[in-house]
Amino acid sequence: MTIRIDAHQHYWEPRRGDYDWMPQDDPILSRKYMPADLAASLTKHGIAQTVLVQAAATVEETEYMLGIADASDTVAAVVGWVDFENPDHRNHIERLARHPKFKGLRPMIQDIPDVDWMLRDEVQWAYKTIVDLDLTFDALGYSRHLDNFLTLLRRCPDMRVVIDHGMKPPIRDRAEHDEVNALWYVGPAAGGAMVERASIGNLKQTWTNHGKARNWFDPAQGEGPEFLRRATQVKNIWVPYGE
Repeated sequence: MTIRIDAHQHYWEPRRGDYDWMPQDDPILSRKYMPADLAASLTKHGIAQTVLVQAAATVEETEYMLGIADASDTVAAVVGWVDFENPDHRNHIERLARHPKFKGLRPMIQDIPDVDWMLRDEVQWAYKTIVDLDLTFDALGYSRHLDNFLTLLRRCPDMRVVIDHGMKPPIRDRAEHDEVNALWYVGPAAGGAMVERASIGNLKQTWTNHGKARNWFDPAQGEGPEFLRRATQVKNIWVPYGE
């Protein structure tokens, strides 16, 4: 039997105090999220289990997530955090890896000022440990990190890697760029409207979902003639006529 798994989601409790990136007064982000909050959506979309991913740069949050995983059958796996700058944290990795649901590590590279941090000599032990213990590495960064991630992957060909959030591409810049011929956007309606506005100046062909959900598992919505037409019409051409 094939089951459907959401490969990346978060639970958190802001009162724990280690989510340094989280605004304190955001009505969406700065509230507690637990399995009960997600249960209805999992059922609605036929998702059997999820991969729970770290959101705080502490070992304590990883242990907190494993506790949630112990209490919830819908959590299939946990991706946690250790300090890559501290080789003594190999002990933490080895201890965490004994938990059957602990599957990987994610350093919060996107928040580290040094774009070359992942290539420093003092953090290479962590990648070796990931490979030795058959764990995964979650690559969390921006497009400015792509070259270094490629270098890292070539250095560690045996390391299994998950690219998080598509490296968060600068969508507005792509929409305004004259050398980008077309842009497809799937997401909130406000983002689609931004893409369309930014593309007006260079007559770029855009395709957005206007905030409407699309079932990618339904062949009628996830493939077919509409995709072919959009893929082959990549530029608007204005033909002047008359005098």
